[in-house]
Amino acid sequence: MSDEGKLPDFIICGFQKAGTTTIMEVLNQSSNIELTPNITKSYVYGDEAHFFDLHWEKGIEWYKKIFNNNGKLQGDKTPDYIIEKGFIKKMYSVVPNAKLIVVMRNPVTRAYSAYNHYNTYYNEGHKEVADWGWVAGESFLDNVKSFEKNPLISNGIYVDQLKNLFEFYPKDKVHIVVGEQMYKNGQEVFRGIFKFLRSEYQVLPFNVAHNKKEYKEQMDDESRKLLTEFYKPHNEILFKLLGYEIKEWS
Repeated sequence: MSDEGKLPDFIICGFQKAGTTTIMEVLNQSSNIELTPNITKSYVYGDEAHFFDLHWEKGIEWYKKIFNNNGKLQGDKTPDYIIEKGFIKKMYSVVPNAKLIVVMRNPVTRAYSAYNHYNTYYNEGHKEVADWGWVAGESFLDNVKSFEKNPLISNGIYVDQLKNLFEFYPKDKVHIVVGEQMYKNGQEVFRGIFKFLRSEYQVLPFNVAHNKKEYKEQMDDESRKLLTEFYKPHNEILFKLLGYEIKEWS
C-alpha cells in the first residue's frame, strides 16, 4: 500500500440487502479491481468503510488509507450512503467524480431480508442493532405495520433516495443493477458493470448463493400484501424516473 493511499474510483452506495455483497465479492476477484483492501473488518459491517455515515470525524486521510494507490481501480461498498441526503452530500464533497453503483431488488423481499438480517445479529447478542429504528424482537408483520417510520420499510422507497442522489451526481455517473437480473443473468450484468467502470471485462466465478440465507419461516401473506400495496405507487414513480419498468418485480 502506498503511504498516501487514494480516494475510491467507484462506490457501491446502495441498497442494503439487494446484492451489494455479491457484487463486491465478484469484483474483488478481478486482477485490476480492489474494494476497501485495507479496511479493518468488523462482524456487523464486514468490509464496509461507512466513512460518510459513521466515520466522517476520522477525516479524509483516514478514508484514503483504506485504498491502495497501485494502479488498480479502488472501490468502496457501503450501501447505507444512499439512505440519507446528508451522507450523499458528504460523499459528493469528497468524491464528486466517483462512479456509483446502485443495486435494487424487489423492495418487498428486500424488507424481509433486512428483517432477518437484523434479527440474526440481535439474537446473537448484538443488541446495538435495536437502535437501527426497527421494532426489535417483534414479528415482521408488526414491523410492516409501522411503514415509513421503520427503516426496514422506508429504505425500500428507492425513488426518494435516487432523487437525492441525482441532485448531486449526473445520471451517467450512476449505474443501476437489478438484483433479480443479476442472479438470473450474472455474466451479462457484470459485463455491464465492467463497461461502466471502463475496466477490461473478465469472466469471474459467480456464486448465486453467496450471502443468500435460508429463512426458517417464509414471509406471511398479510405482510406481503401490505408491502406490495404500499410500494406500488412508489415503484411506479421510480420506473418513470428510470425510464423503464422492472418486470421482475411484477
